[in-house]
Amino acid sequence: MLTPSGPQDIWHCGTARSRQWSTMLGQLGKLVTLTMPTAGERQQQLSASATSAEEDELGDSQESRTPVGQFLQQMITAVTARVRELRRTNPDRPVILVGWGVGAAVNCQVASMEAQAAASSSAVSGGPSGPAAAAAAAAAAGISGLVCLGFPMYTLDGIRGEPDDPILELRVPILFVIGQNAAQSRPDDVEDMREKLRGESGLVIVGGADDQLRVSKHKKKSEAVTQSMVDRCIADDVREFLCGFLGAPPPAFAVPAFSGGPAGSMMMDPSSSGGRKSGGVTRRRKASLNKDGSPVRRKQYRRESKKCT
Repeated sequence: MLTPSGPQDIWHCGTARSRQWSTMLGQLGKLVTLTMPTAGERQQQLSASATSAEEDELGDSQESRTPVGQFLQQMITAVTARVRELRRTNPDRPVILVGWGVGAAVNCQVASMEAQAAASSSAVSGGPSGPAAAAAAAAAAGISGLVCLGFPMYTLDGIRGEPDDPILELRVPILFVIGQNAAQSRPDDVEDMREKLRGESGLVIVGGADDQLRVSKHKKKSEAVTQSMVDRCIADDVREFLCGFLGAPPPAFAVPAFSGGPAGSMMMDPSSSGGRKSGGVTRRRKASLNKDGSPVRRKQYRRESKKCT
């Protein structure tokens, strides 16, 4: 399930990149997109539910806008309700939450709340306690994994990963994908938080990318890659991570190359593929042979420039 980052999310605007991501995520499984009402739709809902006196008050003031905290609570409630609905209608299928930026943080909060609710219900019913019971409660919560794209590490309350952060209690597998030049997260901070997590986690660092995992023009020109190629490599990393605990892998999108990094993390370097790729297949020029089987020696010519006077 793809969680939006706000009422007017860039991944629901019908851009070419959003359509490509929807296609790639749809190849991993059934894609369910959660949409939040825009400011105009929320205003219509408030006007429909308000009395005549309240309508005059809302029309005369500019305070009818939804505060950020209230909107985040609405997002958490909507995601929780959709997860429970998917779990009820598809009890045998795993539910993976995917989010960009704020949507990734909302997914982590929902997973933490659902795990706490499942653990509380298990304790009330007199079930066993301990790490095994916590893992069983996490599985019973209905969320099988989290994919956090452009996860924000810095909030108004401080950096994520502090002892009171609920994300540290998560036991579901989490994949963090961040940009090397992101302003809202740094690789060292994400690594420090991963060391404190109780569940399995992975980290993918996209070289030269920002918070939206967009590679700079200079980087793309110097490495001879496109943003579409980078996104396909990221989607392939998501596929490999999910297949590590879900089962048989679906078809791959591309064959990315990585350079060495810390344990459990990967550094994406599209330029180190070593060859020309088309659809994930490396093409090599076939060597020409003589009749006796020896390779043909090709003459190389040097082009000299002449100065005209």
